[in-house]
Amino acid sequence: MVRKKSWITTVAVIAAGGSLLMAAGVLAQASNGCYVKIFDDENFKGRTATLRGPSRDDTLKDNKWSGTNKFIGDDTDSLITGPNSYFEGFEDKNFKGTVIKVGPNKRIADIEANGGDEIESYKLYDKKPAHWK
Repeated sequence: MVRKKSWITTVAVIAAGGSLLMAAGVLAQASNGCYVKIFDDENFKGRTATLRGPSRDDTLKDNKWSGTNKFIGDDTDSLITGPNSYFEGFEDKNFKGTVIKVGPNKRIADIEANGGDEIESYKLYDKKPAHWK
């Protein structure tokens, strides 16, 4: 059986702006490789979560690590970006503080060693933002 995307589902993705509240399957279809896999330890170890985009979140404190009841908070120490991902991770909520910018298909084993800090809010684009030089 072939499933068709309904018009209502498509509108919901657009109206929600790629929100993490959307079902992963629907969002994955819309994102076309726009995601970031985050880890709570350096060198891609520990708990993980996948942020699908395009999306943004002014605080990760309310999100949980995959398969756990533990909140992400600002415990992100390493990350991997997807093939169509332009990620901005901010050290403070509401997109403030030090920002780390990571382009497509990158592996950052230690965010702090790469000029970033713990990530508490983020913006994830599926195209290179005009404000990136």
